[in-house]
Amino acid sequence: GAGVAALVAALWRDEARFPGVAVECVAFACPQVLDAELAMAQSNHTTSVVVGDDLVPRFSFATTEDLRNVALILSDPAAHGLSGSHSAAALLATDARGDAEGLAAAYAAIRPLACIAPGRLFPSGRLVGLSDPGGPAPRALAQGDVDELRISADMASSHMPRRYLLAVQAVAHEGGAARL
Repeated sequence: GAGVAALVAALWRDEARFPGVAVECVAFACPQVLDAELAMAQSNHTTSVVVGDDLVPRFSFATTEDLRNVALILSDPAAHGLSGSHSAAALLATDARGDAEGLAAAYAAIRPLACIAPGRLFPSGRLVGLSDPGGPAPRALAQGDVDELRISADMASSHMPRRYLLAVQAVAHEGGAARL
């Protein structure tokens, strides 16, 4: 779908397939298909739209390896030089207490150990983040915003076409696109 469209748009532009025609692409939930440099080079003609915590624009072999690394660290933090407060059970308890600061500190300690897989890829072009209706305004995203999987209750449901449709309709209704 979106990944193929973004790549075809790039090929058509590079080959000047349609002289005099401005080939542009708007990709919804574009998967990670290009390295950082090539993804940014498509910014003048491709826009990739991401809704919420959609897992597809964040999913690649590298982010899957990172997720595996996190699971290994959470199962045995001591083997990775971390205290028992970084175990899965301890972090679930931290979450149950509503200790956002404690979770942020654990994230800061674990991320540099886990998110090290080579071969990072990114969605093509300019990245735009949309929220559910009533949420924050559309915003420009950086590649770092889609550089890791976000484990959340709606990471899969954010990928559903209806979520994208509602988010785009809300932006159109609120005139939010003009703010980007």
